[in-house]
Amino acid sequence: MRLCGALLKSPIPKQIEYYSRFSPSPLSIKQFLDFGRDNACEKTSYMFLRKELPVRLANTMREVNLLPDNLLNRPSVGLVQSWYMQSFLELLEYENKSPEDPHVLDDFLDVLIKVRNRHNDVVPTMAQGVIEYKEKYGFDPFVSSNIQYFLDRFYTNRISFRMLINQHTLLFGGDINPAHPKHIGSIDPNCNVAEVVKGKETKLIILLIKKATVELHEGKREGYPSIKTLVTLGKEDLSIKISDQGGGVPLRKIDRLFNYMYSTAPRPSLEPTRAVPLAGFGYGLPISRLYARYFQGDLKLYSMEGVGSDAVIYLKHLCTVHLSHTGLPGCFSVILNVSAECLNLLQRPRQQSGCWSCLVLAVSRGFPSSEMEPSDGAVCPQPDFCNTSWETFTGTVRVQLV
Repeated sequence: MRLCGALLKSPIPKQIEYYSRFSPSPLSIKQFLDFGRDNACEKTSYMFLRKELPVRLANTMREVNLLPDNLLNRPSVGLVQSWYMQSFLELLEYENKSPEDPHVLDDFLDVLIKVRNRHNDVVPTMAQGVIEYKEKYGFDPFVSSNIQYFLDRFYTNRISFRMLINQHTLLFGGDINPAHPKHIGSIDPNCNVAEVVKGKETKLIILLIKKATVELHEGKREGYPSIKTLVTLGKEDLSIKISDQGGGVPLRKIDRLFNYMYSTAPRPSLEPTRAVPLAGFGYGLPISRLYARYFQGDLKLYSMEGVGSDAVIYLKHLCTVHLSHTGLPGCFSVILNVSAECLNLLQRPRQQSGCWSCLVLAVSRGFPSSEMEPSDGAVCPQPDFCNTSWETFTGTVRVQLV
């Protein structure tokens, strides 16, 4: 807090204002792959990131400053601000340094690793700030709506920021993971897709089962009630329904369960960790839904008070329409891994109002009922959103969300 306050009183905010006028550059998975495959040049990456990363940090800090004053004054939020400010200042030191100096490239790599590590606990720390605010000022629907909108953007932008840093550090850090020698940075072009899908779905299901049983039946002699799971594969969607007998919730509370400011679990203790804690912060369901939507799916919750709840996870089986823009800042790369063979259609939306994402749309053709065949030169069905044709390439790509 002391560091943040000192920095905010300095002329630095003028530089934040300057960099925040620029829109983050949209990048596609194909661009990441092409750059990493074709003799990746560390100098080129350095020259791009020394400008791009400050732009992304400045845009995020500008949005943080639009939060309610009472939330900004929370110690945890101030700590997050100080991290962003410190990282911004460290990156600015390379604004005019020449890439011809090998020491500059090595030092820049070290700074990126330090920045990434500094931001490891951004999610739980910001969540702690929201809890502090709610405990002191209570729940206000209007403020909650604004915070909900901000946090969706904030966490999405964080994913893209870390994606850029990880690509650079993994490509040029000199350490190749022996378990994944063919990775291109954090991207695995030859991943075991079945295992990836299984892992992603397991994470969501475990959270939903825990939510459905623990809070009502923990500690009872008769144990937990049975939970039924139904998995169906349609022509377009893979759907997973999880039904519990946890007593359900009133209809008026359904929407609250997806609110970052709502939680029925005990308040967690904030300890340094690389993992993102969910229980207690009220982040379990909203974050799960956010990840489901990354993959062009969704998460819906239906409840019958006194009986139980049905949670339905939808994942795209055949995705034949392009993703609409999310209105989120920065580069947001999404890919749906659902089969051993994947036709990937990449679209780069044009910039409008400085607030568009780079979206990657993957269309699968490997499930039993799939009849889709690959085609070249696919044209965007909504040209108003796109100023280029979709490019087509083969292979299955996995993006590691870190």
